[in-house]
Amino acid sequence: MHPFIPFAADRLRAMLHLDPIGPGDLLTIQNRLAEGDVILQSGHPLGRSSHLFSKIEDEKIQMEIEKLKNKSTSDTAKSKDNHAFKKDISFEDFVKIDLRVGKILKANRVPKTDKLMELLLDLSSEQRTVVSGIAHQYDPDELIGKQVTVVCNLSARKIRGIRSQGMILMAENEDGTLQFISPSSEIQTGSRVS
Repeated sequence: MHPFIPFAADRLRAMLHLDPIGPGDLLTIQNRLAEGDVILQSGHPLGRSSHLFSKIEDEKIQMEIEKLKNKSTSDTAKSKDNHAFKKDISFEDFVKIDLRVGKILKANRVPKTDKLMELLLDLSSEQRTVVSGIAHQYDPDELIGKQVTVVCNLSARKIRGIRSQGMILMAENEDGTLQFISPSSEIQTGSRVS
C-alpha cells in the first residue's frame, strides 16, 4: 500500500514495529516477498496500535465545502479584475515601448514545461529568441511563418536557461484562451507598430 497511501503505510509499519521505508527500500521488500521471504517472524514484537484513518466529522466536511465556495468566489473576483484597467501611464512612457512585427521562424516546446515555447523571430534587421507561455494552446508547427507583434525593447531575461529577448503580445479571453495580436494582412517584417 506504500505507493498509494505512503503516510498510512508508514504508520502501519510503526504499529508492526518495522523500520520506515526509505528510498529504494520498497523494491528490495517486494523482491524479498517475491522470493518467499517472511518479513514478520513468529514472536515478532508489535508496536503501539492506533487508528490508521480518522473519521471526518460533518462539521469538518462543511468547512471544506465553504472553503471551496470561497475559492470559487475569489476566482470570480479575479475574473472581474481582468476587466479593470491598469493605472494610467503618460504618453511619454507609452512611446518608449518599441513594438514591431516579427515573423516566427522556429518554434519548439521548452522541455519539462507545460506552457513554455521557445520562438526564433525574424525582425528584419536581426533574429531574436523569445520564450512565451503558449505551448499549452499552440502546436509548434502551426506557428512557423506567423506574423506577431513583439515588444522589442523589453530587457532580456533568462527563462528556464533560455535568454528571452522580448515579449509576444497576446489577448486572453475569459476562458483563458490566447490569441495573437497580429496584422490583419501580411506586412513587412520589422515594421513598427504605433
